[in-house]
Amino acid sequence: MTTGNTFTRRSMLQAGAAASASLLIGPASWARTYSANEKIRFALVGIGGMGGKGVNVASGEQLVAAADVDVNHAAGSIKKINDQFPDAKIYSDYRKLFDEQKQLDAVWVATPDHHHFPATVRALDAGLAVYCEKPLCHDVYEARKLRELAKAKNV
Repeated sequence: MTTGNTFTRRSMLQAGAAASASLLIGPASWARTYSANEKIRFALVGIGGMGGKGVNVASGEQLVAAADVDVNHAAGSIKKINDQFPDAKIYSDYRKLFDEQKQLDAVWVATPDHHHFPATVRALDAGLAVYCEKPLCHDVYEARKLRELAKAKNV
């Protein structure tokens, strides 16, 4: 039974496929390109709890550094990192990580919620791409600051 609407399921799928293709193919002048053999150099911030899952994600890339304030709680993740990435440096303060590591491409922020914003600010200020666990921030002011910083740093 038709309702007079000519918009079919098939036409909706075709339109969605076309829109997706235009997003994928469209201009991305802001994106860094990688060669097929190049791996993303990234850091993990907060590896004792949920951030410990980032170690498994790292297995396909190049983990350069990791930070956690409680090295006893993060001992399991630190052992995994040392086994898989013997050259990775472990920090107990993510601020020092961002001060010393200049060759990073991205960072995974999985600190306790109240440190998501400050860790993300440091990462963006360093010009890094950021994956942050939720919540990214706690109020509109912080959200606006992150947007402004990301735009200023072109990340």
